[in-house]
Amino acid sequence: MPRLLPFFLLLLTLFACQKEDDADEPKSYSDKIVLQDLVLAGDSIKLTWSKLEDATLKEYRVVRREETNGPESILNRFYPPSGSSLATGFTDDAVPYVPTLEYQVVGVLTSGQTVTSNIVTHKRPEIKIINAVPFDVQFDSQRRVLYFFENDGKISQYDLAKSQVTKSIKTDATIGYCDFATYNGTPELYVPRNDGWIFIYNAETLDKIDQLNVGSPATCVVANHDLLFVAANNSSWPYRPVQVYSRASKTLVSQSTYYTSGNPRLKRIPNTDTELLSIGSSNQQYYSFSPKGDLLNQSQGYYSNYPLDANILELFPSSRKYLSSSSGVIYSISQGYEASLPKGNLAYTSFLIDAAERYIYAGTSTKSVEVYTNNNYVQTRSIKTKAYPYRLFQDGSNGLLCISSTTPSASIYYYNTPSKFVIEQLR
Repeated sequence: MPRLLPFFLLLLTLFACQKEDDADEPKSYSDKIVLQDLVLAGDSIKLTWSKLEDATLKEYRVVRREETNGPESILNRFYPPSGSSLATGFTDDAVPYVPTLEYQVVGVLTSGQTVTSNIVTHKRPEIKIINAVPFDVQFDSQRRVLYFFENDGKISQYDLAKSQVTKSIKTDATIGYCDFATYNGTPELYVPRNDGWIFIYNAETLDKIDQLNVGSPATCVVANHDLLFVAANNSSWPYRPVQVYSRASKTLVSQSTYYTSGNPRLKRIPNTDTELLSIGSSNQQYYSFSPKGDLLNQSQGYYSNYPLDANILELFPSSRKYLSSSSGVIYSISQGYEASLPKGNLAYTSFLIDAAERYIYAGTSTKSVEVYTNNNYVQTRSIKTKAYPYRLFQDGSNGLLCISSTTPSASIYYYNTPSKFVIEQLR
């Protein structure tokens, strides 16, 4: 028996080698393509597939879908170089940050017929997608709840602790920029509508509790000290771009008269109660009101060749300045253009200034948040993101909250509203 042991060991070795060879075979087929299991390599995914033994093979196409049975995109095409066969491997170095990916290889013959491989799926259940097409996102830092506002009137609450949308409503109107305040102990959400109404909801439950009519399409509302400051789109005389209403009586208190082009957006100037900045399509207005809501002063802003964008707008916490547009232009509220961030070929999508005004955080269309000093606008670091930053918020000890879209905007000017969002915590 001891003499037979080496013989049995040799047989086992040969059998193991044969099994290993079999696992790798066959390397080629005449009628099909076999896509092997994906190999993860950091943020990349490597693909290999069997060779299609067909003399009429013209090219391989590597395709990817970002959801099950979703639309496909061609990642690469391989054509036969002179005197050699086609490649049978590819590395996807631009893997999108989505929960499901499908890969497939398609062989195209000279006749136009195709031979498709099996589909190999890569799942990442830890990634939670928020299906929304918002024009604005706001953050309740106390409850750690995000609000997504969509042009078609849909409003959704997303609970960070639960990592899910907890409630959505449809307002059945085109809505504008909304605001929050507490009235008689109830947290309220004020929603301007294109039919001339302001609907008032309980901010926690999204139940409608009141409404008031402002007489023309409303594009924005700012609430403060039981007053509602409403931006209205008035293109004919008498111009009333800003109207002030009493929350208690729902009656008009005062109104401005300067004409504002486009759909103006209002923001309350920090550390003031009744000073407002208004940004239209190409201009800026300043308004001040008494504590009772009476108009005290209104002035036309500074005009220049530098861009303004009401969709990309952030006020500094204390220095009466603001950032606007994908170009990162800094304006003084009273003196106009002040500076521009050193962006190079970057296009900005969002801004955040920390409470102490030490740093400026700028989301970009190239999956990053750039950090600049506020005193001299020097870039100090670049934070890479998994997806494309859309809104930035301070989230207490949790660091920076980045609301990112998995789909890029089609233009560096960010005219297209992105969709399919993920939440990123940055430090």
